[in-house]
Amino acid sequence: IRSQGGKSMVFPSLMAQPLRPSPGGAAAGEAEDVPVYPGSEGVLHFGARDPGHQSHVTMFTNHAGLANNVGFYRSRLSAMGWKEIAQRTGPLLPEQVAQSLTFQKGTRELTINLTVVDTSNRVRVHLAEASGQDLGLGGK
Repeated sequence: IRSQGGKSMVFPSLMAQPLRPSPGGAAAGEAEDVPVYPGSEGVLHFGARDPGHQSHVTMFTNHAGLANNVGFYRSRLSAMGWKEIAQRTGPLLPEQVAQSLTFQKGTRELTINLTVVDTSNRVRVHLAEASGQDLGLGGK
């Protein structure tokens, strides 16, 4: 629910099961070609199956710092066949605080948002993958 200027917006959703952290650590719920940074904590994974496309979201934190996370995802995803897509707009926050990466593989798109949480190199990572012909992405 979001309220502003005397108006409210509500975004309803339906979940078959409550959201829970993955019991097996970083690897639980992880797609084979969408890795979770090693040693990550509080891994939360959920998804949706909508007509024409699917989506998966994975969130977690780690203490590797922003630059190490960016390097990890660029290197690992490239090796797994993902192609990085140039950002269409400039960053909203300084690159020392947050970075956003977008990758494509066939009819799948992966957006990674990385945000520095505190001065101890802790980073919040948000992986959002969408797939399906309805997204207008080329398939292989």
